[in-house]
Amino acid sequence: MRGNFATSFVRWARIRQLSGEQQFSRTKGVVHSHLVVGLKGTHVRFFIHDIHIPQPAAVLQELHRREELRGWVLDVSDSGMPGGVFVVIEVDGLQQLCILPADRVSPAAV
Repeated sequence: MRGNFATSFVRWARIRQLSGEQQFSRTKGVVHSHLVVGLKGTHVRFFIHDIHIPQPAAVLQELHRREELRGWVLDVSDSGMPGGVFVVIEVDGLQQLCILPADRVSPAAV
């Protein structure tokens, strides 16, 4: 699917270039079509929030799924069900608190 989308996009940009249209709009600013066609094979940089496919959350999950976070347990909640103990954790750099099963955390060296 990725190849089909990329091929279609490049074809679309090339047709626009050949038809005399000089630019097309993006969310932020204007990009000249001849620059888009010339991008193939180049190394680029971009922000995760600009990705359309796959979803940005899926990109982060794939890149960092095995990354271990560290934080401070602020609270412990017992749902009353077996295996239902959850911890509320504050992680530096995250605005939102993390809540996960207590059996999925382990002590960290300070």
